[in-house]
Amino acid sequence: MKFISTSLFLIVFSSVYSQKRALDSLQKIGVCDLKGFCISTIKNNIRPKGFSIIQQRVIDYNLRTQFKDSNWVDEREIRRNKSIEIKAKIPILLKENYNFIIGLNYRVEEFSFSDPDKLSNELHKYLEDRDLKSVGATFYLDRKFKGRHFLYGRAGVFLNGSFNKGRATDYLRSSLTVLYGTKVDGSKVWGIGLSYSYRFGRLALYPILHYNKQFNKKWGFEMALPVKTEFRYQLNDKNIFYLTNRLGGENYVLDASQLSRNKLFLGKSHFLSFLTYEREIYDFLWLSFSAGAQVNINFDLETKNRLANNKEEPFIDNRLDPAPMIRFGLFLVPPKRFYSKLSH
Repeated sequence: MKFISTSLFLIVFSSVYSQKRALDSLQKIGVCDLKGFCISTIKNNIRPKGFSIIQQRVIDYNLRTQFKDSNWVDEREIRRNKSIEIKAKIPILLKENYNFIIGLNYRVEEFSFSDPDKLSNELHKYLEDRDLKSVGATFYLDRKFKGRHFLYGRAGVFLNGSFNKGRATDYLRSSLTVLYGTKVDGSKVWGIGLSYSYRFGRLALYPILHYNKQFNKKWGFEMALPVKTEFRYQLNDKNIFYLTNRLGGENYVLDASQLSRNKLFLGKSHFLSFLTYEREIYDFLWLSFSAGAQVNINFDLETKNRLANNKEEPFIDNRLDPAPMIRFGLFLVPPKRFYSKLSH
C-alpha cells in the first residue's frame, strides 16, 4: 500500500514538475506570462488605438444605375464620397487570463454628385440629399489559456441606415467573429475561426485564417484572410508605415418611398488598397495619412435582406468605377509608461 501511494505521489509530482518546466520555457520565449497564461499579442512597440477620428474621401468616379426589368442605364459622376468614422475602446476588465473591452462606433457617409440640380434618377437624388449612418457597439473578449493557446471573440450590434422613419429594430445589424489562436513564440501568432457579418454587403458566414509575424524590430506582417493583409514598417518609435489591402462593407436600410413602398437594403462592399503613414505628435497623440484606391464589389439595392450566395437579380443594379482614395486620421494611444506596465 505504501509502495502504491509513493508511486502515485511520484507520478503527480513528475507531471506537475514537467508542466512547470514547460511553462517556464514558454515564458522565456514570450509565449506566456509569469503565471503561465498565454500572451495573445506579439512583441512590437506599436500601441493600440483607444480613440480615433478618421475622415475618408473617394473622389471623381462614375456611378451607373440600372433598374430591374429595364435596359436603361443612367450614368452620373460622383464628385465626392465622404465619410467620417469615430471609434472609442473602453477597457472593462483586464485580467491575466482574459480581457473584456467595449468599443463605441459612429460612422456617417455622404455622396455628392456633379451638377446635382440636373439629377433625373430618384436613387441619385436620394443619395445626394441624405446621410447614411451607422451607430453601434462592439464587444471584445480575449480569453487566455495556460500555455500557447487563446480564444478571441468580437461581437457587434449596429443601427445602419438613413434613419428617416421606423423603429430602431428595423435598422438593426449584427456581426460575430470567433478565433482560436496559438502563440508560436514571442513574435508569431496564428489562428483559425469563423466570422458572420455584412462585410460582403450581404450577410455571410465565412472562415478566417489569421497570421501575425514580427520579422525584426522594423518589419512585420499581419493577415486575416479573406478580409485583410498588411505589411508594417516601423522606422522608429514615432514613425510607422503600413501597406494595407482590405475588404470593407456595410448593409444599410433605406426608407425611400420614391423608389419603393417597402424598405430597401443597400449592400455596399469594396476592396481598398492603400499606404498609410502614422506620426506621433505627442506621447499619446498620433496623426495618420493614407492614400490609395477603392474598387467596388457591390453597391446594389435589394427588396429583401438576402444572403451573400443569393443569385437573384437586384432591385437596382449599380456599378461604380475604381477611384482614388485619401484618408486623414487623429487617434489616441495609451501613454508609454502606462502601456509598458500593462503589457508586462
